[in-house]
Amino acid sequence: KMLSTPPGYQTIPTEFGLLSNLMYLDFKDNGLSGYIPDSFFDLKSLVRLDLSYNVNYDSNCTGSNGDIFEIPISFGIEGTILEDKIENLRYLMDIDLTDNYFSGTITPKISALKNLERLVVDNNVFKSTIPNEITKLENIRELWLSMNYFTGKIPDDIGNLRSLESFSMWGNEDLTGSL
Repeated sequence: KMLSTPPGYQTIPTEFGLLSNLMYLDFKDNGLSGYIPDSFFDLKSLVRLDLSYNVNYDSNCTGSNGDIFEIPISFGIEGTILEDKIENLRYLMDIDLTDNYFSGTITPKISALKNLERLVVDNNVFKSTIPNEITKLENIRELWLSMNYFTGKIPDDIGNLRSLESFSMWGNEDLTGSL
């Protein structure tokens, strides 16, 4: 019922879409790159999805002042995961996409994920508004949207999410409004 990345994989294998009873998918911190295979959306029993921390950094870089810093040498997993067919994964309770290269939008269809308790998309390249439908996630406890390129007005009702315990959206310079 749980799948972690086998050693030596560079991209997410398409075959895991055949695991129709898979509930937990953990590909965290594996240096993966590329796109999510279409078969991913066939994992109808999926409850937890962790694709976080797949950007690879080279920490052997030295600046002119002698400081050591990191630069990305591969950008991790990319694509438009929160669009397309995300509503097919209706049992999802936990999504962590931190530190990758996911882009695009968060679809209004996110509201179909009635069981979603945790959505963490920090440090990606999402370039859109935050959809008002995100305020229909009645069970959401953690909502982390920091360090992306979200724009526009913060949804008015986001402050009315009664289950929300942790919320972060810093580093999105073009967001307006208040909570």
